[in-house]
Amino acid sequence: MEQGRAVLVSAGVNETSQERQTGHHREGLVTSWRVEKLASKADWNHEGIVTVAEMFRLVADRVREETQSAQVPRYEIADGTIPLAVAP
Repeated sequence: MEQGRAVLVSAGVNETSQERQTGHHREGLVTSWRVEKLASKADWNHEGIVTVAEMFRLVADRVREETQSAQVPRYEIADGTIPLAVAP
């Protein structure tokens, strides 16, 4: 994998990406959790930065829990320290 590249897929080969109703529209669970986790500043190590590894891990865990493992996001990260957001 190239340096600086991170890939997150919403589900495995034989899984269906699930959606939820949010207000007047539907969105995928991966998108929903990704937005929520970035909004809540998913800074696991409390260093002030949300990294791609922190966000991917949280999203994958939450989607797997919400779907009782019917949907398990997969990810591959060349460099898990890639910053995504600054935590408050």
